[in-house]
Amino acid sequence: MSRPVVEVARVGRKGEIVLPRRVRSSLKLREGDEVVLTIIENRLVLERRVRKFAAYLDAISTAMSSKDDD
Repeated sequence: MSRPVVEVARVGRKGEIVLPRRVRSSLKLREGDEVVLTIIENRLVLERRVRKFAAYLDAISTAMSSKDDD
């Protein structure tokens, strides 16, 4: 199991948070990527939203795999 990435970020005047480089790298975030924010009790969970093309490729791969099983 990999070690967790723990960083501290500050909330700006307009509510903006700049994600530290290590967090962006760990999630493979690039400019323009979308993230999903979920609040669970008193925690904020940030997840990288799957890029549409990657999701499309996964769907094709799954369809081809199930077709091969027939």
